[in-house]
Amino acid sequence: MEEYAGENNYQDRVFAFINDKEFAAIDQRFKPYFELHKIAAVFDLFDVIQSDSGGNNTAKLIWKMQRDLPIELKKAVIDIYNRYFQN
Repeated sequence: MEEYAGENNYQDRVFAFINDKEFAAIDQRFKPYFELHKIAAVFDLFDVIQSDSGGNNTAKLIWKMQRDLPIELKKAVIDIYNRYFQN
């Protein structure tokens, strides 16, 4: 897997992040949890927003759910996020 932390184009990194193939594995691994809590997909759990408009390619991972999520689920998402963004 390519590392995108050095890429200059923020939008390209966001596109690569949301298309990371590991999200399909997360959806499959946590499918029972998602069904139990009526969550359609892993992307319903978070947003990624640009955190600096000054040209730096940083982003913030914002969790949208009010409930506690399994730590393994959060860690899996954060690991993918860290591959594309270093704040």
